[in-house]
Amino acid sequence: MIKRLFAFLVLAITALTAAAADKVYISDFSIKAGETKLIAVNFESDRTDLKRLEGTLTMPAGLTVMNQGSGGSALWMTADETRTNGAIAQCNTVTGAVAVVGFGSTFNAGTGAIAYIKVSASTSLAESSTITLSGFTAKTSDGATVNLTSQNCSVTREAGQGGGDDPTPGSDDLSFSYSPATLTMTAGEVRQVEVQMVNGMTATGLQADLVASTGVTIQSVTKSSRMTGWNYNETTGRVFALGAISGNEGTVFTVSLKADEDFSGTATLKATNLAVTDAGANSYQAEEIVLPITVQSQKNVALTFSSETVSLDPGESTTVDVTLSSEVDLTGFMGTLTLPTGITATMTKGAIINSDPTYNTTTGVVIYLGGMTAKEGVLFTLTLTADDSFTADGELTFKNISTTTAGALSIVPADITLPVNVKTIAEVVDKTELNNTITDADTYYESIKDDYADIAATLLDAINAAKGVQADDAATQQAVDDEVNTLKAALQTAKDAVNGILTSIKSVQSKGNSQWHDLDGRKLPSKPTQKGVYVKDGQKVHVK
Repeated sequence: MIKRLFAFLVLAITALTAAAADKVYISDFSIKAGETKLIAVNFESDRTDLKRLEGTLTMPAGLTVMNQGSGGSALWMTADETRTNGAIAQCNTVTGAVAVVGFGSTFNAGTGAIAYIKVSASTSLAESSTITLSGFTAKTSDGATVNLTSQNCSVTREAGQGGGDDPTPGSDDLSFSYSPATLTMTAGEVRQVEVQMVNGMTATGLQADLVASTGVTIQSVTKSSRMTGWNYNETTGRVFALGAISGNEGTVFTVSLKADEDFSGTATLKATNLAVTDAGANSYQAEEIVLPITVQSQKNVALTFSSETVSLDPGESTTVDVTLSSEVDLTGFMGTLTLPTGITATMTKGAIINSDPTYNTTTGVVIYLGGMTAKEGVLFTLTLTADDSFTADGELTFKNISTTTAGALSIVPADITLPVNVKTIAEVVDKTELNNTITDADTYYESIKDDYADIAATLLDAINAAKGVQADDAATQQAVDDEVNTLKAALQTAKDAVNGILTSIKSVQSKGNSQWHDLDGRKLPSKPTQKGVYVKDGQKVHVK
């Protein structure tokens, strides 16, 4: 039974009637029973104002259109990128309608394929049959219809049997693989994966459907130098290329993948419906390939200063390191350095980077993208210099920091801050007077400690306090002077107390009475009988 298929839409910008050269045709071809081929629907026109092409194909019994897309009654063909500037081609097995619809621009003038359709022959295909093309028209952007000439296609059934549906002829000579074969990513990271092809035949076309699982997203697909004509549909994930593919092995295209920011776990990238065609329009299919992907949660990155604080005087310089501790390999960093008033800085590379960072002394922006040799170590060293305007404490900060990985992942560590203080010059403290006063007080203490114990004890407390200040290297001049005055007052008080006792005793003696007193000046009723030192008529007397 003859199947009708093919509704062909192609967008155009201006045109009203077709010239004699405006023609749609399929070149005659031969095919074996059980074989599949990719055949070109050609459009010959000098016009540049057409945007839509449609018509009907009638297939002979035993020749059917194979599904190149996601299924359903509307089967996808593939538009030729060089003629259509990004069109969609479609055929329908029920109605026999074929369409090529261009989006955004008109078809390019010229001769050659505007779309491709894959057909399969069965044993019921006659030795000689015809694909009939009828009712083909084109439309302009304003909706005007242009009638086109069509030319039928003769199909010859070759003797012998093709490879059938499984395996496809020559498929042993075709294989695809990923490089790398497995992938580990960090959440938010972007990585590139190459799709490589080994082909035993001379390939003139390629097809693949890319499917990324939950957790990863396809960012872009780019062709390699092996490829010529090229098209990638972001909506369907279809990669399609027509034109010679150079060589017999190597990368055919590269997929850029991004791991979702909030995802961790396993994911996959599948390439299905893998097929190529050769110069004889033979189709070769390959098994799908699956890339296992592990997505890890984001890693920690921290920067620190090598010192907790630095102190400088005007004209003085010092160095401080900025060090890295990272759980992931990094390729670069950037941030903004702010300095206290009166401080300038120069920067040199640290041990784990390959060249000096770029440091803008006006804006404070620091940038480095030259790769790193380790996850931990010194990123860069700052030489800080204070000028005469550095008169107040301040802070050195490295802020707005971001780091990058080989997968273009940006990890933002916390800002870091370093106090930068004005150095306090040690005060020269003169303790000469304190030393002399302590000596005087010690001497007097020794002279009264036996006879005037209470007075001596009070003086000793003052002496010990003064000696504490004497031994304190951090004591200020003011503290020393205060202690001198305090000890002098205590010494004078002790002397006054002793002199007061002696004066009281002499006063009693001057009255002509022989009197006995203890050393505290208390009058005794008579000569003491207890051993000790007493005062008799103003003179010390030892009673034994």
